[in-house]
Amino acid sequence: MVRSLEMNLLPRPLAGSSSYYPEPFDKPHNGTKKPDYKLTPCTHSFLKGKCESGHEFLKALSCSREWCPDCGEFESMIHNRRVARWFPRVMQMRKLGYLVVTVPRELRKEFLNKKVLSEFRTYCKRKLQRMGYDRGLARYHWAGDCKHCRGGKIPDCGICQGTGADREFKPHLNFLIEEGYLSPAQFENKIKLFREDLGKWFNKKFREELNGVTVSGQCFYSYAETDQHRIHKLKYVTRATFRFYNKKVCDTIKGFRTSSIWGKWEKNKQERTSALVSFESGLCPCCGFNIKWKKDFVFRKSFEKMSKIHIEGGYFLINAPP
Repeated sequence: MVRSLEMNLLPRPLAGSSSYYPEPFDKPHNGTKKPDYKLTPCTHSFLKGKCESGHEFLKALSCSREWCPDCGEFESMIHNRRVARWFPRVMQMRKLGYLVVTVPRELRKEFLNKKVLSEFRTYCKRKLQRMGYDRGLARYHWAGDCKHCRGGKIPDCGICQGTGADREFKPHLNFLIEEGYLSPAQFENKIKLFREDLGKWFNKKFREELNGVTVSGQCFYSYAETDQHRIHKLKYVTRATFRFYNKKVCDTIKGFRTSSIWGKWEKNKQERTSALVSFESGLCPCCGFNIKWKKDFVFRKSFEKMSKIHIEGGYFLINAPP
């Protein structure tokens, strides 16, 4: 049974991609795959689910906090789940553009407020919709890369402790939109205009806080040319950025929805390339039927005594049908 399950769960290549990047969680430089799950201290319980054909699963639940040393790690269980959740939508886009919208240094302290963060994202999203981008994905990053190792995650970096993250609060929005190469004229009409309107919004909304100081809007644009580049952008956007505990920042972002999606997407249109993509789409990776997750928790002590098979991303198969 285990052998047949493994055969059913083998990942398929991306449509139109080469064997150089066989599936979304492999590293492109060497083709090896990092173990995507470990029983971390913050893994407190497991959620039970069952598909229509009888396959039963457990889903590991953890704190999911960005500053958690385990959940915040690059290619952790939580990070890989975010990638898998967005993957079908990213691959539906005919083109993929990457837009970063930053907050001026003078206003960063004003963004230690959930309402302001939400209003800023809503403004940017509606602005993009008016520009013709009917669907897209957005995610906040709370900090930049470590200035010493430039986000290189050097294990012996004494500044970032190997996380690659900066300690300073620098909120900025990352957007994945359906756009490709922009000619100089298109860049002028779209990105430059967006930047000018953004500056006007900052100066109008925070007129009293700025006290006569004028700030300008800043945004940066690039695009993905290949499937490999798309997945690189996806993994970069969905990573955790605030890796150090800071009470003010943590109190602000705790419970705040960091990610947002808008527009219409065709469900299950994109081929699922891994078991984790299937799970995050709500489908059984063995038979393709819907999984119904129950409010039936299994706690850690009971889990450790159970017979189970780890599939991917903290999902386990239990009580497999013959």
